[in-house]
Amino acid sequence: MGCNLVWTPRRIEKVTTLDNVQSLRQLGPELILGTAALLSFFLGLGSKRTALAPGVALAALATAFILVLRQWNSGIPMDLFEGHLRMDSFTLFFKVVGILAVGLTVLLSVHCREMESVARAEYYSLLLALALALCVLPASVHLVSIYLAFEFISLTSYILTGFLRKNRWSAEAALKYALYGAAASGTMILGFSYLFALTGTLKLPELSAALGSGPIPTLPLMAALGLIVAGMGFKIAAVPFHMWSPDVYEGAPTPITALFSVGPKAAGFAVLVRFVLTAFPVGSEAAGVTDWRALMAVLSVATMTVGNLLAIQQTDLKRLLAYSSIAHAGYMLMGLAAASQEGVTAILFYLVVYLIMNVGAFLVVIVVGNARGDMTLKALEGLGWVPSGSLLAVGFVIFLFALTGLPPTSGFIGKVYLFAAVIHQGYYLLAVLGALNTVLSLVYYARIVKMMFLVQPKEPVEVAISPVQKGSLWALAGLTLALGLYWRPLIEWVGRIRLQ
Repeated sequence: MGCNLVWTPRRIEKVTTLDNVQSLRQLGPELILGTAALLSFFLGLGSKRTALAPGVALAALATAFILVLRQWNSGIPMDLFEGHLRMDSFTLFFKVVGILAVGLTVLLSVHCREMESVARAEYYSLLLALALALCVLPASVHLVSIYLAFEFISLTSYILTGFLRKNRWSAEAALKYALYGAAASGTMILGFSYLFALTGTLKLPELSAALGSGPIPTLPLMAALGLIVAGMGFKIAAVPFHMWSPDVYEGAPTPITALFSVGPKAAGFAVLVRFVLTAFPVGSEAAGVTDWRALMAVLSVATMTVGNLLAIQQTDLKRLLAYSSIAHAGYMLMGLAAASQEGVTAILFYLVVYLIMNVGAFLVVIVVGNARGDMTLKALEGLGWVPSGSLLAVGFVIFLFALTGLPPTSGFIGKVYLFAAVIHQGYYLLAVLGALNTVLSLVYYARIVKMMFLVQPKEPVEVAISPVQKGSLWALAGLTLALGLYWRPLIEWVGRIRLQ
């Protein structure tokens, strides 16, 4: 990949526009997920702990996943519902990520002790509803559709956060999430209204042409962009819009915390990338006025630095991984600051490997929490010395090495592509600061390794791990290593994905 891959305005290939009836035929995955969500909900009316709910959820997610893969060769791009949704390879990629994230969350939930005392069928119904929302948001190319899809994700997330009704921390986390989310939504829609006043259009593909058709009032345009980025920054937990993240991650059920660290974050990145690169393409008059690349670079540095510095101070594993998740959002913002096809490809690659390694890390936290009733660093004490815990400890080390960005893991390859993207665009300082933050993150990841292998347990506690958990652990750890040694098929696949 060369340094000439700057994202510049280009003629978009002809997009087929479908009416409402034709559009419904293209929403097979969404219809499957919505129907399964209702079915799971009605199952819960007869028995709140029915064993059918996880199976229904997994079957629906698998079916939706297959349908998305089939859509890849179905004559995209196309506009659905008269231009509210767009079906292109970019959309389909994020549908795949969202469905996989929810599917892994279902597997994490099956043997999670936290979830034993709650209404299981309703829980899986909400997960399927969230999967549906995660499919709709990346496809949204109309400002009203974007707002409604964001609210769909947010409302479902608030309920899932407070699903442990007898746990005061879960209730408090849900309340904080709802309050912060309401403020972020109001901020974002205010920015949308400013943008509509400036352009007279609500469709992303028309914004760039509208902004370039006449004199651009600089101050209102910058205000609109700032408000919109603030609202979307909340969704991806970018600094300074991250305040909700640690409390929500700590209070939510652990499988939901794992999902929040990847699913809604990926969908938020999908909309942010599509918005800035479609409405403010590099080289356009609007992009020159707002200079959004500098804004993204500043957000990137602030996000990765604050996330890593605050993670060092944490003793609760969920809060530690929450701040780690914030830092990783900062790394991915580097790719957006590059404003190139290479940068977008790096973001997509990193999202896939981050999904694998971060869900793997939360799987270990769930198993340890089940066995020891504690999710602090102390719960990991001597885990590597316990025969039944050695597998978990080795798997955790693999995931932590990947999160740090050490070879031979997929996390290392992901960061190499992100750093290469910004270096090729001349952002050398951003690359240096990203490298320094990678070194900084080693401090708190290494502390976890120390607790597992260099501290002898005072009272060894055996760790029970179910066959599903063991299989998931091996699969995720194996993929983390495999994509660190042979990543070319994945990078070639995401390299062919284009915004249309």
